[in-house]
Amino acid sequence: MAHVLQGDLGRSIRLRQPVLGEVLIRFRATLILTTTALLLSTVCGIALGVLSAARPRSLVDRLSTLGSIFGASMPSFWLGLVLMVCFSLWLGWLPASGMYGAHGAGGLADLLSHLALPAVTASALPSRVRPASIHRGSSAGRACLGWSAANVVHCCG
Repeated sequence: MAHVLQGDLGRSIRLRQPVLGEVLIRFRATLILTTTALLLSTVCGIALGVLSAARPRSLVDRLSTLGSIFGASMPSFWLGLVLMVCFSLWLGWLPASGMYGAHGAGGLADLLSHLALPAVTASALPSRVRPASIHRGSSAGRACLGWSAANVVHCCG
C-alpha cells in the first residue's frame, strides 16, 4: 500500500511496463470525454432551461421536459447502442468506436467525429440532465434574464 501512495502501481503482467504510464495514457481520453460531456450537458441544459422558463408550456418547454425524463430514465448503455446503430450502421455518419480513425488524419475533426456519440451518451446520464431542471426551478418558471427592470419586478418580485 505504501508503494501505491507513492505512485508506484506495479508492473503490468501482460505489457511488462509500469502500470502508472498505461493509466495516464487512458486518463487523457477519459478526461477529454468527461469534459466534453459536461460542457455539452451544461450548455444544453442551461439553454433549454432558459428557453423553457421564458415560454412555459411551449413546444420547447414540453420537448425539453420530455427529453429530461427520457434522459433520466433510460439506461445510458441502451442510448449508446441506439445512437451507434442509427448514426454509425444505418446512416454511416459517425464512427462506432475508437478515439481516432485507423486511416484518418488524427486531427481535431477526426477526434470530434469519434467523440460525438460517446459525449452525447455520457451527457444524457441522469446526473447530467439536471441543469435544465435546476435552472427552471431557480427562475420560478419565468425567464427574468435580459428583461427591463419593470418586467423583472413584475415577473420575479
